[in-house]
Amino acid sequence: MLSVVFHFFSLAQSARIVAMGGFYDVVDDASQVFHNPALTTCEESTVFQCTVENRFGMSELTNRNIVAVTPFSIFHVGAGFSLFGVPTYQNQAYSGTIAIHISSKSSVGIRAAWYQTRIPLAENASLAAPLIGAGWYYAVSPQWAVGMQLSIFSKKLYQIVPFNLTPAFISASCSWKPLEIFSVSIGAETNYSKKMKMRSGLDWRVAKVLALRTGITGNPSAYYVGFGIYHKAIVFDFAVEHHQILGYSPSLSLSYIL
Repeated sequence: MLSVVFHFFSLAQSARIVAMGGFYDVVDDASQVFHNPALTTCEESTVFQCTVENRFGMSELTNRNIVAVTPFSIFHVGAGFSLFGVPTYQNQAYSGTIAIHISSKSSVGIRAAWYQTRIPLAENASLAAPLIGAGWYYAVSPQWAVGMQLSIFSKKLYQIVPFNLTPAFISASCSWKPLEIFSVSIGAETNYSKKMKMRSGLDWRVAKVLALRTGITGNPSAYYVGFGIYHKAIVFDFAVEHHQILGYSPSLSLSYIL
């Protein structure tokens, strides 16, 4: 039961992030509304994005979300809604963020979210809990960048989380961009179970209209591939995750940049 609840909390919310192994801290994507809010400052224009993901080949188990990020004079504001589960068992998440540049190379952000989940194996049982989070991003140089995020869940989760566990999620990543069209990222995360998960991924812009991506994670092992197609103000991203036990999870995202 507990693993299902936290799987929803840490689920990557766009095909681009999925394709790179689920990097939350160094990928400038509008879905950072659900992950590292500091990275929303990388959006120079208003962006709308929607994503649909089918989990592990189960036709009714889906993750769907819609997000929007818009810049103002000195800060960026984002909002998102996510729905995960099957028709009879739905998890909902509402997230809002605000982020600001603290220097020409660094930005910070905070996010507030509300998660509501129906607890499996308990008829008509549900749990609603707020979350607060913070993120940081720093461009060390044109080639190197680092980022991290911390999310802390409401004490309400202590009702279902064993006392020796902490309802929190923390991750940190770095990226290396030796060429303008190529980047490599590596990072680690840990959550309530205190198990460390390593991630690595790459993004290669092979042409003006096409990007190829791949990634890998450990504990448990999973592999990812995907691509992005760019056409004027529209971006289409597709990704497939392969879990060593549960199988394949395809996802697609559509973004519109004003």
